[in-house]
Amino acid sequence: YTDENCSYDERWDKSDLHLKNQTETKGSVCSPLILFAEFENRGNELTTSRWNWELHKIADANKPLRDGNVIERGSITDKASDSLYKIESKRAMKPGIYAFKVYKPDGYPAQDEKFEWSEPMTVTKCTEKPTAAPAKTEIQKSDEKQNESKTGEPVEKESGEDDEKADETDQ
Repeated sequence: YTDENCSYDERWDKSDLHLKNQTETKGSVCSPLILFAEFENRGNELTTSRWNWELHKIADANKPLRDGNVIERGSITDKASDSLYKIESKRAMKPGIYAFKVYKPDGYPAQDEKFEWSEPMTVTKCTEKPTAAPAKTEIQKSDEKQNESKTGEPVEKESGEDDEKADETDQ
């Protein structure tokens, strides 16, 4: 982080954030969902530097990632712990591929790019399938047989019929 004269750009507070965790990136995730990324600070405490981020909807997950439509912007300020910072988007995401783009602060000694991408996150529209009805117990099957009329049609119970029978046996 220093040059030959052991000096550094004083606009940078020597904080050094690196992606540690994020929304699942294997396969796809269902929307609606909160997309998030967590960054570990491996440098000095973040005091004056501004680490800004954008959430992009990108065309594909091929690397290097390319800018897409910016969905949301912000600054990394939310501390999850002493050295962990979290960013998240609470917007309802439409199906597509998303990635966070984090900009390194002014003065950060970046040899390559002045930003870093998260891993791409694929969001799909998921529809819940109804679960199969649980199998009937032997008692339920027996009750149904007792309630069938002579013609084989189920007998409709009147509302409160069971309550009246219960009251009769209690007396």
